[in-house]
Amino acid sequence: MFSDRYAEGKNLANNAPAEIKLDDDGTTLCVLLLLLHMRHGHLPGVVAVKPLLALALLSDKYDCAEAVRLVSGLWFVNLRLTDKSFTEKGQLLEAAYLLRNAEDFRHWSQQLVIRHTVSFTELMAGRLSLESLR
Repeated sequence: MFSDRYAEGKNLANNAPAEIKLDDDGTTLCVLLLLLHMRHGHLPGVVAVKPLLALALLSDKYDCAEAVRLVSGLWFVNLRLTDKSFTEKGQLLEAAYLLRNAEDFRHWSQQLVIRHTVSFTELMAGRLSLESLR
């Protein structure tokens, strides 16, 4: 991003201050910063599926999944306690992958394969939509 191949890098090379616009969600970024600064007392005890996926995506973007893995593991444990839709299980699988959480990746993969009667072939061929699985 800061090499001379990008506009930001060219601006830095010209000694001009670079303005970089980020499209990150403010709430998710705040949670990530609290985690990185070990302000665990300010973090929620329970997190829903979509915010956890958003945090996983953001931590992957900034290459800090390792710093998020421990606390997110506690959130994954809570999320196992209630039934999840096919879509939510897929989102949790993606979050586990991005956070390099092997245990939860295995768990949510198993849930998707064993607990659902959805034809993955039809889903991939476009005959089923994820919306119809909710």
